[in-house]
Amino acid sequence: MPNNETVTLAYFQSGGGKVTNWQAQTPELAFDLQFIEFTIQMNGLPAGRIVLRKNAPMAFRKYYGDIYYEIRPKYRGRGLARKACLALREIAIERGFPFLFINCNADNPASKKTIEKLGVEFLETFPGPPPCLRFLWKLT
Repeated sequence: MPNNETVTLAYFQSGGGKVTNWQAQTPELAFDLQFIEFTIQMNGLPAGRIVLRKNAPMAFRKYYGDIYYEIRPKYRGRGLARKACLALREIAIERGFPFLFINCNADNPASKKTIEKLGVEFLETFPGPPPCLRFLWKLT
């Protein structure tokens, strides 16, 4: 990335949604899912977004992960997702997360490489479609 490019996380929104009847259509699987979403900006322009999910049960966390990120196509290949994850790490620690699950599709080598650069532990491949890779990121 050229030295004159700046990458920042900008607070986008925080909210919660009542997630009910998740997967098994049973009340015992209902929970409040909250999220904190940020835009990923490069030189003040939106380049993507990153989301930290909160209050999800462990089964949800393992399947969907605690972090979701996406980078707009014209900004890919610049290390933005990794930088955004590192910035989000401090926020996750402040909110009491000792670790985060990060998942990616097995057929997305760019995302896998981004996640591996965070110093994560590979846990498993689980069936899809598509098959997904699950990683554990120890924060403390």
